[in-house]
Amino acid sequence: MKNGIFIAAGVSILAIVGLLFLLKEDPRPTGDDQETGKPLELYCAMGMNKPMKEIIADYEETYGVRIVTQFAGSGTLLGSIQAAGTADLYLAADVAYMKTAEERGIKVREQFHIASQQPVIAVHKGNPLGIKGIDDLLSSSKVRLSLADPELAAIARAARKRLGDEIWDRLWAMKLTARATVTELANDVELEENAASIIWDATARQYRNIDIIPVPEFQTSKNAITIAVLGSSKRPTSALRFARYLTAPDKGLKAFEKFHYETVPGGDLWGDGTPPEIMFYAGGLNEVAVRDTISQFAKREGCKVATLFTGCGALVGRMKAADQGGLGEQPDIYFSCDRSYMSKVQQLFYEPIDVSGTDIVLIVKPGNPDQINSLKDLADAKGIKIGLCHPVDSALGVLSRNLLKKAGHLGAIQAKLYDEPATAPLLVAKVAAKGLDAAIVYRANAQAMQQAGKVEIIDIDDPTARAFQNIAIGKFSHHKHLSRRLIDAIVSGASREQFETLGFDWLADEPKSKASGP
Repeated sequence: MKNGIFIAAGVSILAIVGLLFLLKEDPRPTGDDQETGKPLELYCAMGMNKPMKEIIADYEETYGVRIVTQFAGSGTLLGSIQAAGTADLYLAADVAYMKTAEERGIKVREQFHIASQQPVIAVHKGNPLGIKGIDDLLSSSKVRLSLADPELAAIARAARKRLGDEIWDRLWAMKLTARATVTELANDVELEENAASIIWDATARQYRNIDIIPVPEFQTSKNAITIAVLGSSKRPTSALRFARYLTAPDKGLKAFEKFHYETVPGGDLWGDGTPPEIMFYAGGLNEVAVRDTISQFAKREGCKVATLFTGCGALVGRMKAADQGGLGEQPDIYFSCDRSYMSKVQQLFYEPIDVSGTDIVLIVKPGNPDQINSLKDLADAKGIKIGLCHPVDSALGVLSRNLLKKAGHLGAIQAKLYDEPATAPLLVAKVAAKGLDAAIVYRANAQAMQQAGKVEIIDIDDPTARAFQNIAIGKFSHHKHLSRRLIDAIVSGASREQFETLGFDWLADEPKSKASGP
């Protein structure tokens, strides 16, 4: 009998272990990765072939996602992408090629900076010709000069930009060999004692028989190696996942560092490969404006966004408590109802971005039966029920009381105060349901209800009756780049339409570069 009990217990334990294994998040790809037999198509600058081949091999073995790669010069690849019509990823030796891609009608979506590099003169080991600078390349009759075509390779385009057309044209006239990629240039210098070229510093460091000659004209050139997900991608979630792996300091960037690249610091950790999760704190005012954008972003990225929408006072209290070692956590992103509440926790965040503004207004029941047209009318009206947001938990609660105090009506209105919720949407709903006669809210909270004939909006004659919403990335975030891309989505043109429909004034500029980072 005892043996039977032990056997049953053992089976139960095995069942529990098996259940836990099944419940543990599977790090293998999901979503559009599961399209059987459809590999990712990557167009990659030839100069990055060494680290990229290692990264791709590791990724394919670990996650079972095939990646078909075409290596060539950054400029050559653009022609190939145009000819193919579709592609998932484009890795260029210089971020400037992303603009060129757009100019050629290739839609560029999310961008990830990987590393930076700069042009140098490359000579054979020992520098047998004593080359010291550009002048020596122009004057030596013995140098066998190899150069890349600026139309095909990023290195030549970057060098021509720094040297100027006149000097570049003189160099071009002296070349003995024209190449399409920086790798071919490096091979020329490696094999020929009298050869010289202009190549990337990171490429030069990968060859034993190449010495580097720094060039003053190139010292300020920091060319960002960048990978982008293209608009033609049929598997954007899979492409984004690989881009995150590539730019993770504990994964892909290790290979770039191994091959002497100066990698971008502060990247998002890959961890165990399960979908990343970011915490998004926002004042209740902003919920309707960003809800769909967040949902679409999470689906496209294959990530999770945990949201907390409530009064900014409550959010700030939660963040301060966590900062002092109490309960709670610091968010990856905070989207305030008003700048004044970002300033209370500014030490926890990077520089915020202004997104929108909205008026603080009075709302009353349809037809305005109590004839409330100003804060004075609100103070003088008899037998009415008034709603204000909570004086501690809500930014609007504080801003409303500041307005009333300034106008000299705070005491009279406090006496008629009937409700103090943490967020303004609750006040709007109660006025619409005739549970309150009047309330002070944000215009953006009430505009839709006004259009539906449920409330009336009364402007407050005071220039300070305004709130400005800004957004920032947390300094302690483990997903700063992912968070930056979510903010880019929130300040995009598509998102702007949603804000303005709700009654916000738009303050943000659409991001000039979607490259991730704080």
